[in-house]
Amino acid sequence: MSLPELIERARRTEVRADLAERRVAELVRWTRPATSRWLPFGAGLAVAAAAAAMIVWLIRTPPPEQSPVSIGDRVAIVSEPGTRYRVATASHEATEIVVDRGAVTARLWPGAQPHELALRGGDVVARATGTIYTLSVDAKGGAKVSVHEGKVDVSRAERHSVVSADGHALTGAAAELRALPAPPPEPPAPAPTPTPTPTPTPITPAPPVDAPAHPVAVDAHVPTANERWREIRKLRAQDQLDAAVSECIALADMKDATWSPIALVEAIRIELGPLAAPERAIELADRMLREWPQHALAAETRALRKQAISLRP
Repeated sequence: MSLPELIERARRTEVRADLAERRVAELVRWTRPATSRWLPFGAGLAVAAAAAAMIVWLIRTPPPEQSPVSIGDRVAIVSEPGTRYRVATASHEATEIVVDRGAVTARLWPGAQPHELALRGGDVVARATGTIYTLSVDAKGGAKVSVHEGKVDVSRAERHSVVSADGHALTGAAAELRALPAPPPEPPAPAPTPTPTPTPTPITPAPPVDAPAHPVAVDAHVPTANERWREIRKLRAQDQLDAAVSECIALADMKDATWSPIALVEAIRIELGPLAAPERAIELADRMLREWPQHALAAETRALRKQAISLRP
């Protein structure tokens, strides 16, 4: 057994401190031999006494607290000792943390722009847009979600649900994250600098020519990936589901490495859930697995596809 395991075992062992101290005092008394022939035995007892004293100290000493870790401007987490996790995505619009073992408690502060926080572990994906919650994964890969504040969208294999806070007082890592000050507000986008209008130069009119058969089209503004995702969230909140799916497809067509896979999975959820169109959900799942087979959302896509197949009429 290694030293860290011995220390952890000592912390978890319930021992009466007064009895342990009495035993240490007795061992120390016996380490004072009258003759030199007792020296080896006394040295052994001294080592045993020191070990017993260390156990008493370990029992009285609480385990070290974990400090919050900031990920970007909107997310902070606290992990339990021994937790193994990795940050899969950390952008201005989304944060995704994969928990291999242990427990991670995360907080997402609300802001002017939408930001999706996802904790992933085992067969569970827990998403939030402003809350405090914990994802725990045991040694066998079993995952559990505990919501301390707000609501969390939880996907487990083929099931999907919204979990609200349990109403209990915040303690431990959740209380530590709740006490953190909110990050400063995002600075407003700089106003565009007005361009001075040039003075027109008089020109000699050209001879008239025949007008074109069709007017020349003027290029319209093409939304960015971020703008399309904000529009999807807005349409979803307004229950305009068909329009939201159309925007998801348009965002998927942009082949954006961050938002196109998320948009495809969002369209699958809408088709599979409120629109009750499993065939369409299967088509979108096939496209997601064909275009982004190595993405972190591929496992969830396969689970949604399996669910859609089971719902076929």
